[in-house]
Amino acid sequence: MATEITLDSHLKVEFVLQSAHEKLMSFTHRYTISGGSVTLSNVNTIAQQLYDGWGEVILAVMSTRDKFVAVKVKYFGGSAQMEGVSSGDPNAGSVAATDTLPEEDCVVIRKRTGLQGRTHRGRCFIPLVCEVHQNDGRLTDDAIALYVSLANKFKDTWTFSGPIAGLTGTPKHAAFAAGTLDTIQEVGLVVDVLNRRDRRDPKALIYQRAA
Repeated sequence: MATEITLDSHLKVEFVLQSAHEKLMSFTHRYTISGGSVTLSNVNTIAQQLYDGWGEVILAVMSTRDKFVAVKVKYFGGSAQMEGVSSGDPNAGSVAATDTLPEEDCVVIRKRTGLQGRTHRGRCFIPLVCEVHQNDGRLTDDAIALYVSLANKFKDTWTFSGPIAGLTGTPKHAAFAAGTLDTIQEVGLVVDVLNRRDRRDPKALIYQRAA
């Protein structure tokens, strides 16, 4: 079984959210980097550009009572490991006048790599689901559209700009059992809002592929 350190060189990205009760939550993603190097002088810029670039789709699914706090990144490059974090004040979500569901509830984004076997596909659990985004435990049509936009970020190649122009991030799924980083080819949603402790197989639920 591989670990984060023994996988090929890659960037682990943590998106940090804060509930109205000031509890911090997060979800993660990974990229391999080409077209240049991650260094101590640019790692914070990488984190900031990811915060800015992902902000619109993350804030679109969050209540104005909750906040997108920061992006933290950690680069694993053999013996070299570097950490960075975005700067600036947290931003509040854009869905007004709504509470969120209990903190253990989440929207599940599924990631597929085109390879066979469970280890080569993954799930990401997005917390802080707005009450108005669900009806009897199922996402509304409007919410599905918003979460599909977020899901697509997990398969999009990322191109950095400005002082780090030329750097490119290829979206990856960590297949720890196989010891590989697999390129994400397809993403989609489980339309039912699930509990983080829920052990039901999402294959038995309604799945919507992202365009």
